[in-house]
Amino acid sequence: MSAKDKLISRMSTLEATLLLPVLVNQTNGSNLQNSSATLLRKGLGIVIFNILEDFIKERATEMFSSISSSLTNFNLLPEYMQEAATLGALKGVAAKAALEKKTQGNWLGLIQQEAMHINSTSLVNGFTISGLSLMAVGSNVYVEDIPNAMKCLNIEGGWETLQKISNLTNGGIPSLRQSFMNISSRRHSAAHVANFDYELGWLNDSVNEIYAIASSFDVALTARCRELSANPSVALVKAPIHNIIKCRFLVHNVQKNYYSEKNSITSRSIKNWPNFNTAIQTIAPKCLPRKEYLITLNSQSRITNWFS
Repeated sequence: MSAKDKLISRMSTLEATLLLPVLVNQTNGSNLQNSSATLLRKGLGIVIFNILEDFIKERATEMFSSISSSLTNFNLLPEYMQEAATLGALKGVAAKAALEKKTQGNWLGLIQQEAMHINSTSLVNGFTISGLSLMAVGSNVYVEDIPNAMKCLNIEGGWETLQKISNLTNGGIPSLRQSFMNISSRRHSAAHVANFDYELGWLNDSVNEIYAIASSFDVALTARCRELSANPSVALVKAPIHNIIKCRFLVHNVQKNYYSEKNSITSRSIKNWPNFNTAIQTIAPKCLPRKEYLITLNSQSRITNWFS
């Protein structure tokens, strides 16, 4: 299962969970009932950020696999990627091996396996980048880790670039960076502050924010990996990535019970589809040669999925 598919599956479960009445404090409820509701919301506040963290890490690992299979020369990769695949991987292996040894895992086998990936970067071709090259030293993902992952593909601008992509995909979030920091901070408070009250509204807002952050990050990496695969003998240049992003939308019309295919949110419908799965199976393959990204939106025009 891909990082994106895993995210969508986990988010669907989370959204269903957020509808449960047990999460709502009752005006006439007992202290025990409301304390239980507060505790459950705090737990979900931790889980929701973990879902995003896992996606970021796993999507970065997929990026490494894509680069490794691109047939490019390691010396043509951006300097930041070269450093991550060598020095970064060494740091990641050391941290992971120490943890494996502490828990009586196969730390020696881990070092030997990952050393092969690091050594492969000395080859003209056929290198394989270690999955421990980024975000492997600690367990958490921090706000600067996302721009650092983008630098591996010479994507400049960090969060500002992701914001521009999000605006193109109708993410609907004023500041992705601030949203990430809010969710991260609340997760920390939920885990370490005994009397912290994680509001239900924050959890609901986090759903839309995570879809916007994850989709923008995924689209950015996918677009640049496609460039690399198409021209493996040419070094990636530092250029605005959002300028080459083109989207097609599938918007759910609840009242009329169909899905509208559109070139933009404000444009007229190209075609109305009565069945969601049929629409995806038909439209998504056509988007690939056109280098378009299919974005699915719910009746509130919020992102629910994306296909690249």
